Amino acid sequence: MPPLADNITQFVQRQYFQQVPLRKFRFRQLENDDQELQAVCSLRIQQELFSHTFSKSTDVGISIHYMVNILKRYILLIEQSNQEIDDNILNTMISNISVPALPADIPQRVHYLLEPYGSSTFVIQESRNILGSSGMTGFRTWEAALALGEYIVKNSMKVGLRENTRILELGAGTGFISILCSRLGVKNILATDGYEDVINVLKSNIEINHLGSSIQTRRLIWGDKQDENHEILQTFQFDLILGADITYDTELCETLTDTILQIFRKNKQAKAIISITERRTDTLEYFEKLLKSKHIRSVWTYAPSNNDLFFYVSDNPIVRLYFLQFSDPSQVNFSR
Repeated sequence: MPPLADNITQFVQRQYFQQVPLRKFRFRQLENDDQELQAVCSLRIQQELFSHTFSKSTDVGISIHYMVNILKRYILLIEQSNQEIDDNILNTMISNISVPALPADIPQRVHYLLEPYGSSTFVIQESRNILGSSGMTGFRTWEAALALGEYIVKNSMKVGLRENTRILELGAGTGFISILCSRLGVKNILATDGYEDVINVLKSNIEINHLGSSIQTRRLIWGDKQDENHEILQTFQFDLILGADITYDTELCETLTDTILQIFRKNKQAKAIISITERRTDTLEYFEKLLKSKHIRSVWTYAPSNNDLFFYVSDNPIVRLYFLQFSDPSQVNFSR
């Protein structure tokens, strides 16, 4: 069944505000569905999209160049459907067609919409480059974070997300996961990363979303007992550890599992969800081996097969979520 008109506008709007690249942008959920093509190209949907999406571009920090490219695609689709093109859409595209693209290294404010799973929207300032100018990867929200975020939104009760849940995010990067959890009502979150430059971006994103009262930030070096902030692992108890795309190196796997184990020993009822993009089989196997050797039990794993809330930028990444807890028979398992 093709989606309803409200779902169509929501589907397009969510991608647009997330600034999904042109090559990945879809106006239809079912590409070969002629009925959906007619619906998305109808004059009513065109007017709704212009009023609630395209006309908001400057207000939400979307570049004019990006808007023009999306409008070009949309106009071609409308012509394919043999329907009339809305004047506002056509005139906006024509009047801005010569506006140049912004440099690729300029950070963008990406808006993530939670509808229909909630009314909140949050903003992440991030770079679309794989590496920032300093050679680090923490300035972009990666697919593993998007997959974990989508799972949390759709399964918040199963994850155990409540207002008083004490969350520790490891390798927080842009802060996407911590900010998402705060938007879902959690009031006690500590977002950590190992790099000061990334922490500064993280703080900025928290400030943009006005969430300083529910999210604290710290620099944390995994496995470094001399690190000045390592006392947080001794002082505070956490109920839930979250991390996304933080196992891309075998050395990191070693110190990461040490840190998780330290937290589990402090609170044996704590749980962790680590989201991993499968890139190298040997790194993944090493991570799983370390979990067993440190008595960290992988209760179950989950490979998201479909994402319709947060959209991936890379082509067909394989993401796997690991649900972890301390290997203790008295533990309460994650429910499947």
